[in-house]
Amino acid sequence: MNRKDIARCVGYLAQNNSTPFPFKVDETVMMGRYPYLSRFTSETSDDWRAVNQALKAVDVESIRDRHINELSGGEHQRVLLARTLSGETPVLLLDEPFTNMDIQHCLKISEILKEHAYAGHSVVISIHDLNLAFQYCDRIVLLLQGRVLANGGTEDVLTPTLIKQAFQVEAIIHENQGSGKHVLMSSIKNEAAKPR
Repeated sequence: MNRKDIARCVGYLAQNNSTPFPFKVDETVMMGRYPYLSRFTSETSDDWRAVNQALKAVDVESIRDRHINELSGGEHQRVLLARTLSGETPVLLLDEPFTNMDIQHCLKISEILKEHAYAGHSVVISIHDLNLAFQYCDRIVLLLQGRVLANGGTEDVLTPTLIKQAFQVEAIIHENQGSGKHVLMSSIKNEAAKPR
């Protein structure tokens, strides 16, 4: 596969995404459509449809004419996620997609990604928020020092024993009566930090 073919299959959001040039928000999101454009062709109505859907999905439609270097950290992250979504790829690889986002947008975007997965797409997320992982992920690969510690269904992997092994914290897992979802509550009890 050439680079354009790969870009039509896999949308990627890196953890550290700097944008050195002051592009407008909608121009930035349109960059996700470049794999579909030829060198000297203009954007089509289909390209703008994808861009507009992505802008609306992540709640940045109202700032589409602002320059990306004028945005807050959370707005900036949502624009970059919109750029990734505008590519309409069957696979999404997202490295810490919720960086700098407030809880409202974290939850909203988690729902969008869940819908994306339920529509038959693959969504792979690197995430450190175990509560979000518990609520939205169907399958977990838990890493320890770059190696797979556990791999399987969420409830099979996010256990107090494996969490302690991976993060050196005690974890309590309980059922949230309102939503029926499992929620992870953890308290830091690092053995090395105990006074002697």
